Amino acid sequence: MTEIVLTEYHTKTFSKEIIPEAIALIIAQKYSSQITINFDWQTQKWQLSPKGWIGIIPITSDFSIRLQPKTQIKYIWQMLGWVENLQSLKIFDSLSDSEPLENICDRLARILAKKIFHRTKQGLYSTYLSDQAQLTAPRGQIQWHRAARQPWETRLPCRYSTQTADVRENQILLWTIHQLGRSPYLFQPETTDQLRHAHRALQHSISLTPFTAKDCHNFHYHRLNEDYEILHQLCHFFLANLSPSHQIGNAQTIPFLLNTAILYEKFVYAWLKQNLPEQYEIKAQEKYRFNEKTHFNIDLVLYDTYTKKAIAVLDTKYKTPEKPSPQDLSQIISYATFKHTQRAILIYPKPLKYSVEEIKSNIQIETLTFSLDKDLEQAGNDFLHTLFANILNLKE
Repeated sequence: MTEIVLTEYHTKTFSKEIIPEAIALIIAQKYSSQITINFDWQTQKWQLSPKGWIGIIPITSDFSIRLQPKTQIKYIWQMLGWVENLQSLKIFDSLSDSEPLENICDRLARILAKKIFHRTKQGLYSTYLSDQAQLTAPRGQIQWHRAARQPWETRLPCRYSTQTADVRENQILLWTIHQLGRSPYLFQPETTDQLRHAHRALQHSISLTPFTAKDCHNFHYHRLNEDYEILHQLCHFFLANLSPSHQIGNAQTIPFLLNTAILYEKFVYAWLKQNLPEQYEIKAQEKYRFNEKTHFNIDLVLYDTYTKKAIAVLDTKYKTPEKPSPQDLSQIISYATFKHTQRAILIYPKPLKYSVEEIKSNIQIETLTFSLDKDLEQAGNDFLHTLFANILNLKE
């Protein structure tokens, strides 16, 4: 088994002996969203530049690529805890800097399997579903209008309710466990056994129905199913980050791929939403329509809670250049103009070599840092302090 290790946004070269042409072709055709690959004719070597993704990609059965984060991995899991609302699991504090990427999947899969198996012992959440059929004995409500149209029929048309556990809340659990079972090499033997136990506990009463990560939301949780919330959050994590490989047919799945640029954006939003003073509120992914054919989504907009006026537009940039590109500056000016605010802020995980603090088109543009190189709670407080100090200065 050959495994090459890359760090996001860092270019690395490999000889043709390490990366054969057939492997390079698969990378270029199937994983161009994650990795840029070029051949340097002068050095006769492949140049691989990973983008904003981390994880493990099995290119073939005997060749894989490990994409490492540019920041300490414990901060990746802390961000994930905020975004997926998994902090209550209390596992992120124990993760070390050297924790392998796949270990987080093993830990979360084990927790999911244990919680599902425990719930099956207690009894799965069930509800009443309406049904109708021709019955030999009355049940529920007899539909006399239908019976009158068929007086020769000995069976009665009835509408009734049936209590069943074969509902979406449980179908999502079975589908996720089923998907995890297609990647046995990702988990330790003990975790694989627990996933099998959970699968067996569900499969006889729950139908196997496909779901996506988006389907894990918009449930109403109450006294009878409140423990399902964390189960569905775990399902969302796996369904969002485990995706089909390049193989066709009864294929396994990619062990783990996570878009760190999107994760950073969602983390900043989640942190601000919980920690902003009550006189402010934050909204994410507001649509900005340039014309009938072109529209954009603004990462974050900071509002005054009482006046509902936009105070600032914020755009997160996970990749850290020496200075903002002209395209980024032009884009955030457009956002600020659209929201009728004088403040536009670009947020980076590290300080830029050449930071920006200038006024263009009557809009104050600046670069701020929400660091990923220290405790995220402290980093968030430092960011808030700087943000509001600058906002108050602008008002003055």
